[in-house]
Amino acid sequence: MYSKTPTEQPKRAAIYTRISRDKTGKKAGVKRQRQDCEALAASLGWEVVARFSDNDISAYSGKRRPGFEHLPDAIQTGAVDAVLCWHTDRLHRSMKDLERFIEIADAAALSIKTVTSGEIDLSTSAGRLVARILGDVACQESEHHGERRVRACVQKARRGRWETANRPFGYTMKGKPKEPEAQAIRDAVDDVWEGKSIQQVAREWNAAGLPTTRAGSKHKVGGRTYTVAGTWSAPRVRRVLVNPRYAGLKVHRGAVAEKEKDGVRTRVKGKWTALIDVDTHDRVVAYLMKSDAPGRNRPPGYACRRFGHVLRNAAHLDDYVANAILERLADANLLIAEKRGDSVGALQDERAGWVSKLDTLVDLLEDGTLDGPKARDKAEEYRREIAKIDRRLAAASGGRR
Repeated sequence: MYSKTPTEQPKRAAIYTRISRDKTGKKAGVKRQRQDCEALAASLGWEVVARFSDNDISAYSGKRRPGFEHLPDAIQTGAVDAVLCWHTDRLHRSMKDLERFIEIADAAALSIKTVTSGEIDLSTSAGRLVARILGDVACQESEHHGERRVRACVQKARRGRWETANRPFGYTMKGKPKEPEAQAIRDAVDDVWEGKSIQQVAREWNAAGLPTTRAGSKHKVGGRTYTVAGTWSAPRVRRVLVNPRYAGLKVHRGAVAEKEKDGVRTRVKGKWTALIDVDTHDRVVAYLMKSDAPGRNRPPGYACRRFGHVLRNAAHLDDYVANAILERLADANLLIAEKRGDSVGALQDERAGWVSKLDTLVDLLEDGTLDGPKARDKAEEYRREIAKIDRRLAAASGGRR
């Protein structure tokens, strides 16, 4: 800890605290940082006039940090002339943020002191050098963490362990078959193969009182709270029947995980009880989607030609498939970006959050629980946010040479 020297004048200080991950949501980490900073201010004789904090936000991820964004305003307006933080990497873990802060601090003759890493004098070349070295170290730590994270996820997928954020139809949260849902899936696979339409399967599941696993969950959209009805539709049934999980195949980043041994690539088998065998799964997936020759007044489409289970507009489905391919290519680019040192894990987490919101909204629209132009506008808003993140991910993977 510091002690105030006789020549040192009292300062009007701002405390900045930040923690990257807060699994409990109780903000215990930032509270401890603030307490240490307040003790440091007391030992220096500085008056704390402002407190800024960002909880559960990485400084390296590129996400906007509201607390950090308010700090420069307080400095530039003269409200504060000193900053206290627990460590320099709480202020910045990217060189972009550091260079911006150096410019602001130098212009304001700002005093910066930390609890654990001493004083940072950004008004001198030596002080700026120290700050940049510490910044480079912090960046390397973040990049290395991203590399470990990607590698750990791939390794975990290859082990075939059961993982899920939401209970899937037919299984418990721990991956045990759940009856009568599991048997309903087995029967549906056989029935569809024998000619029953997917729409009929949906009607039978609804009549049997087998709701989707989201039934009863509440979601807020546009300030209004909606309850998911959980009724089945043909598209929802189809998503179940073609899901590799039910064949005991491990899915990672939207595709069946693979492992290689002696130059031979094989699909990863999951360590849970499959409801159908892999051959049946492959056969049903191929069976449900075949090309349909257009009629005289009908646009090109894809359909099950044997029994006419489904018919889909070819142009729309082609767009969907093209986007899916682009997403897979983006995944490959992300792996390349991670190897180059671009930490994209946080961007992926942010994208997953928007995708989850979009999926929920689509479910509400399909249920008929939610309708109208406002809901569809909200869906478009979510898609735009996903597109923005995709562009940032693309820039991270392809913008450096």
